[in-house]
Amino acid sequence: MADARQFAKLDLGYFDNPKVAPFLDEHPYVPIMHLRATLYSRQHLTDGKFPIRLVARMASATYCGSQCESECDYCRAVDAGLFERIDERAGMVHDYLEHQQSTLDITRLSNAGKKGAAVRWGGTSDAKGNADGIADGNGTPNAKANAERGEERRGDLPARKRPKTAIPEDWKPTTSHESYASERRLDLPSEAFRFRNHAISVDRRCVNWNSAFTNWLSNAKPAPKQAGNDGQWWT
Repeated sequence: MADARQFAKLDLGYFDNPKVAPFLDEHPYVPIMHLRATLYSRQHLTDGKFPIRLVARMASATYCGSQCESECDYCRAVDAGLFERIDERAGMVHDYLEHQQSTLDITRLSNAGKKGAAVRWGGTSDAKGNADGIADGNGTPNAKANAERGEERRGDLPARKRPKTAIPEDWKPTTSHESYASERRLDLPSEAFRFRNHAISVDRRCVNWNSAFTNWLSNAKPAPKQAGNDGQWWT
């Protein structure tokens, strides 16, 4: 009988990863929370988004509500690049769709399997109609809703198959970046200028440049504005 359990992909060198290894001795609940968030996202088909307090509770990890200056397990994970901030209630597993199947992929594979089963167990003349009925009727509401949201966000291509691109010429920080930088007392124009120059100088390629800049800001340190930077170059 086929194994009906769900699985997520895990690198065999996970605990040797430079983002994970430093926490193993003094803050072991950081990687546990990261694993919990990954499994939660795969189980509930959220494409990497997770409720922070619930996942922290499942992992016995600490969460301060983003007020502790990197003293809780969640904020440590954000600073290390394991998570990305969305707001005080929800977080995102960094690069989740680079390593795990998207909701759209999972739904398509499930539907293909149901069509195959309809061909095996039904007549070839009405197999397609039966399979479509099974796929539409038996898909879980959560999976179907997430798949529809995924289509809206990503268009026809699954997120993990979207091409990485160079930083757009018209890229600029979003209002969310402005709020986040203000909360952390960061010099947003300077950080954006450095981020953009770095991306151009190393010919960096990304799927989502706004998420990449969010991660950049999560690793930035509050500092007084330095004379000589180019200031705010966007309007």
